[in-house]
Amino acid sequence: MEQLPKGTFLKFKPNQLQEIRKLYDLDKPGRIDEAVDLLVDWIKKQDHFRIKEFHSFLEELSTEEHIEYMKFSQSASTDESKRTKDKFNENYIGMPGSFRTLSVD
Repeated sequence: MEQLPKGTFLKFKPNQLQEIRKLYDLDKPGRIDEAVDLLVDWIKKQDHFRIKEFHSFLEELSTEEHIEYMKFSQSASTDESKRTKDKFNENYIGMPGSFRTLSVD
């Protein structure tokens, strides 16, 4: 039986592959191939799909460079303490002093 990849971006339980296959009735021999064939036939019938073959996308998404890029983009953040709050508030609401407490008599 196939194994889930180790050391990738996602973490898996030891028996997760078997649990998922059993959940979706894919644990019997030949069911996965049948499901993939049905999906490929359905994709070919969809006229609004411009791309009919998705194998190259899956290969690209599983490359080490893409995984490293995803890790880097997930760790990226902005330092909000360096953002000028007055100018941000003015541009956000459209008038200066929008977040001040106003008293109307």
